[in-house]
Amino acid sequence: MSSHAYSVALMAAPPVTDRHDRHAQGQIVVFDVLSHGSMHLQFNEAYMRLVRAAFPDCSVVFYARAAHVENLAKRIADLDGIDMRPCPPFVVPFGLSHHSPMAGRWAARQAIGNILRLLATCSPLMVAILGVDANMYAGLRRTWHANTPLHLILHSQLGDSMLWRSRNPIIRAFDFVSVIDRPLQPAIRLVTLELGVKDAIAGITSKPGRGVVTLEHPILRSEWCSGMAPRSGTLRIGFLGHSSHTKGFHLFAEMARKYRQPKKRFEAIGMWAPDTETLDLSGLDRLPERGGLPRAAYLNALADVDVVCLPLAGRAYDFIASGSVSDAIAGLKPLVALHTRTLAAIWERYGPIGYLARSEEELDAYVGAMSTRALRRDRQIWAENLSRLRYARLPESLAKGYRALIEAAEIQC
Repeated sequence: MSSHAYSVALMAAPPVTDRHDRHAQGQIVVFDVLSHGSMHLQFNEAYMRLVRAAFPDCSVVFYARAAHVENLAKRIADLDGIDMRPCPPFVVPFGLSHHSPMAGRWAARQAIGNILRLLATCSPLMVAILGVDANMYAGLRRTWHANTPLHLILHSQLGDSMLWRSRNPIIRAFDFVSVIDRPLQPAIRLVTLELGVKDAIAGITSKPGRGVVTLEHPILRSEWCSGMAPRSGTLRIGFLGHSSHTKGFHLFAEMARKYRQPKKRFEAIGMWAPDTETLDLSGLDRLPERGGLPRAAYLNALADVDVVCLPLAGRAYDFIASGSVSDAIAGLKPLVALHTRTLAAIWERYGPIGYLARSEEELDAYVGAMSTRALRRDRQIWAENLSRLRYARLPESLAKGYRALIEAAEIQC
């Protein structure tokens, strides 16, 4: 079915004048065509709980590749009214990169065609696509002519493009930095998952305009921990996630080499990245794991540290909702980090949740001077702000605002 035919089908649906009546008989349809079996499981669970809480009077359908559907279904088995269905994934032919203008656009057309065919049998209240790359974004921007609100959930794709762009002018013309510099259809919203990202996008283009909205990254209550590490008299500083250059792991490893003491330990909790091979890791009391950690082991290791250090690369993380930041919030762990637009926006709304350094030199000096005594001095206000932030980002806490966001889009369309 063409996008035009799909739009006609939606427009032909019987009019509903009362919004609450429409919601009572409505359907929310959610797609994730990019994630493999275990990718983004925590976020997708939180999003489904958010949608369920925001629209308890609607039915919900979730489409993804079969392995992902199976894994997610186990995590949300307690929720009623959600129909989990497999669908074809986003596949680039011949093993080519999704950055390839021809192969990536072809894959996006196939994925969008599958989405439209699945939508042809219903008249949804709202459609969400969890994760979009440049090709999916460009294709949906061109083909979505329905009045049905469409939410495109932005993960790390734009941040990755901001950090690295091909020198090939043809490839650059098709990357996310280029395609976002075009207006969106009235019904489409690009949903950013962290405070500050919307402003960062406005700093590089005004074309999407009101089409860019913010949903603060939801945090699952099941991943909370008490926040207090076991009392040992030793300050344990943790780095979370992929040990990549983008996340500043090289800076963390260097600080560990310089400042490790019997009473100050540095621990890398997460997955080994290829660029870790060339680093001096002699200061680390825990190394990143090749192949990564099971989620339960990751959360247990997080619970045991006193503070999380994340020297994030601002150029990328001005446009990314960091899962590691969300994990630190869930664990009530103060953050010691390099300044990014997103972290600064969190500080502005919720108050300080740790220490933000303006430069690598300032961060280095702060970590060098850190001690258990200094942490005790600041910990109470940080913990109070973290606790308030953690409650605010529960799916049920975000539900009312998210419903209002969708209802506002309905009115504008």
